[in-house]
Amino acid sequence: GALTGKKVVNIPLNVTEEQLFGGMDIDATIREGRPVVQKGILSRADGNILYVDDVNLLDSRVLASLMDCVLSGRVVLEREGVSGEYSCDTTLIATMNPQDSDISSHLLDRFDLCAYSSFPEDVDERREILKRNMDHQHDPKGFMELFADDEEKVRTDVDTAKKILPLVTMSDELMGVAVELTSRVAADGFRGDIAMVNTAMTLAALNGRDEVMRKDVEE
Repeated sequence: GALTGKKVVNIPLNVTEEQLFGGMDIDATIREGRPVVQKGILSRADGNILYVDDVNLLDSRVLASLMDCVLSGRVVLEREGVSGEYSCDTTLIATMNPQDSDISSHLLDRFDLCAYSSFPEDVDERREILKRNMDHQHDPKGFMELFADDEEKVRTDVDTAKKILPLVTMSDELMGVAVELTSRVAADGFRGDIAMVNTAMTLAALNGRDEVMRKDVEE
């Protein structure tokens, strides 16, 4: 959020469909004598970042509907005698622990990028995490100032990349490499190919180049 200037809107695991997508505004309905729509959490995500922790524990039906809204950029509400529609132009970021529960390949396919991480086993690294956590609790502002220069550099790099990205080109040969890689892992459909091309172009822009190189595709 700090890097993009956008708010991070969190979806709790126990969220109801009405809370997430919207429903009837009882007070306004009584006051006006007609059904009035009350927008859900997703209305706050419009133009911002949507975040779900432990997404694999979210109700699968709710998650499927959520993904439809994120991909279409709109929420279409038809429930309890009310109908409405509002914009939901957002970027969804989610975390999951595969040891807790799996997520269907159909839903997993809708996430363009997936990054794997593990907890550090090194004693010094674990100690550093605890130290930083305590430092942040003791003085949040001072802690953030320690990394302000690093954060500003990342923000500047991202802003520059945004200007370069519309100019980035990718050769037919490298697009063929992307197709070859997705075919090798037997990827269904074209989501993987499109995600790989878009990500390769973004990596080129982040590295200050207006042309995609093979290493961008491989990364």
